[in-house]
Amino acid sequence: FTKLSLDLLIELTVSTDGAHNSYEDLGRVAYGTAGRLAVLISKTLYSFGCLVAYIIVVKDNFGSGLRHLIYRDDEDGGGGGRGDNASWFETLLESEDLL
Repeated sequence: FTKLSLDLLIELTVSTDGAHNSYEDLGRVAYGTAGRLAVLISKTLYSFGCLVAYIIVVKDNFGSGLRHLIYRDDEDGGGGGRGDNASWFETLLESEDLL
């Protein structure tokens, strides 16, 4: 369906005046200002949805992995991860070599 969509976009762009290679212009030519606005809103909502999905995936996967890497947490969550020994991250931050 993607190839068909792109072929139709190219064909309609070439055959209509005023549509300059963008979905917004094609919506404006086909349906006026309402069509252009509908395309802009659709693209914005799609982009926002992708952003939210990306943030959820990163939060669910990256957060626990980073926490485990920094604090050396047990998989069962016991012990709080900050026992008597400082984590390698805390040791790195406390070292004078960074200054």
